[in-house]
Amino acid sequence: MEALNSGNEAVKKVRNCVKYVKTNEILEEKFLELKQQLQVSSTKTLQLDDQNRWNTTYEMLQTASELKEVFFFLDTSDADYSKAPAPNEWNHVENLCTYLKLLFDTANLLTSSTIPTTNTFFHEAWKIRLELARGATSEDVSISGIAIPMRESFDRYWKSCCLILAIAVVMDPRFKMKLVEFSFTKIYGEEAVSYINLVDEGIHQLFLEYVALPVAAGGGGVAAGGDGGLDVEGVGMTDFDMYIMETASQQSKSELDQYLEESLLPRVHEFDVVGWWKLNKVKYPTLSKMARDILTIPVSTVIPESVFEVGRNEMDQYRCSLRAETVEAIVCAKDWLRNGGEGDSGELMKPLAKMEFPI
Repeated sequence: MEALNSGNEAVKKVRNCVKYVKTNEILEEKFLELKQQLQVSSTKTLQLDDQNRWNTTYEMLQTASELKEVFFFLDTSDADYSKAPAPNEWNHVENLCTYLKLLFDTANLLTSSTIPTTNTFFHEAWKIRLELARGATSEDVSISGIAIPMRESFDRYWKSCCLILAIAVVMDPRFKMKLVEFSFTKIYGEEAVSYINLVDEGIHQLFLEYVALPVAAGGGGVAAGGDGGLDVEGVGMTDFDMYIMETASQQSKSELDQYLEESLLPRVHEFDVVGWWKLNKVKYPTLSKMARDILTIPVSTVIPESVFEVGRNEMDQYRCSLRAETVEAIVCAKDWLRNGGEGDSGELMKPLAKMEFPI
């Protein structure tokens, strides 16, 4: 976790403080007495972190910063204790916790019992991007020193995933393009229009990919003598087939525009967006299929339990030798099985995989 490396010395000092208190029962009792005497409102209890899991480090730092006043008094009342961070180091830890909380809250979505739909992550991602951009331009070097490397790391994720996440939130009838317009204006200012247009073009391009998908032919015949021997496969019917395809394409294309032009739904908290598309699949036959595929795209390829692990997740030699198509199939199948859903061909995912958002 690069953010923790940026405040390495301050983090080490806080960890040593917590370790000093937690490894001595008498000192821990004294710490609690001081907390009561100082009437510190925090209800949290000191816990030493597991350095292999960054969420425990965040929680340790957050708790320690809320109890920093107790550490100050412990420093003056205990002759053997001289480990307390300086005021500027506590300030650095508090700034670090502000940005770690953004990542912590988002990562917790991945560890929930029910995997959220893809649109949920756009709400988190754009807020993180905005706060990191603001922090990177801060005159406070403690803040900018934390935010700049975090923004550089986050931008790699933002570049590859933003367009997909933005399209996913457009598929939420409570927000559609309005949240994209609002958030991008906050992030990009005067340049927002060009980025908004990229999302609009991307969703229309993707929709055309779905319009072009072959429709399953219906079975069943007609009663004998029903067409009087009409040549339904004649040469003259080729132009008719082209006409049907063109008009169907136009009608399907307007399906997206019709959806975007309709009013937003009320922002109710417990809203089943996938269920809404199922209910509206007759009204939006093509768009509902596209929405279903987008909203169930796995945001992470790692198991939920590993999102807090520090370091890289290495693959063994066998998995490294798998073809890209095989890896894609495994990832998609794993997500479909986890959610109890049924997946279509991986071909439907290819247009999404090609999309990349500029910084």
